Amino acid sequence: MEQSLRILPVSMPLRIVTYDIDFAGVVSNIVYIRWLEDLRLRFMEVHYPLEQAIKDRSVPLISKTQARYLKPLRLFDQPNGSVWIERLDRVRFVMGAEIQKDGQKVFEATQEGCFVNLETKTPVRIPKELQGLSLAYIEGLNGPANVIEHPKFSTGIQKNDEGTAC
Repeated sequence: MEQSLRILPVSMPLRIVTYDIDFAGVVSNIVYIRWLEDLRLRFMEVHYPLEQAIKDRSVPLISKTQARYLKPLRLFDQPNGSVWIERLDRVRFVMGAEIQKDGQKVFEATQEGCFVNLETKTPVRIPKELQGLSLAYIEGLNGPANVIEHPKFSTGIQKNDEGTAC
């Protein structure tokens, strides 16, 4: 996966426990997917708490995950995970993530999704709070801007392969 713009990055240590290990003595692939959820929850905690999202009746939904397992992790390894926004449209987002051990990347992933209304289960605009934080972060990298002109951060709605706005 190519290097991307990392908007609002969040990192945290990850813990390997005995039930994460498969019969070959390495961390099972499914554990990495669970860690992606842990990382997204930490991202939300830092930037747009899930409690607030629920109050706003708009919660994130993941529609696609792509993962690359680069090197195995074992029981006593001490990995660190990072997650960030790669692209943010009006309705859809793409998050990037990676896991490192001793500064070396062992796993990388992207996840696409959108926010959905809790009652209607239909896609809604990305919450203004998250858009504002992302804009402020990009402006901090590139200087002030009235309009975001970065290819990874657009104001248009993009549709996925199935033609839906999520």
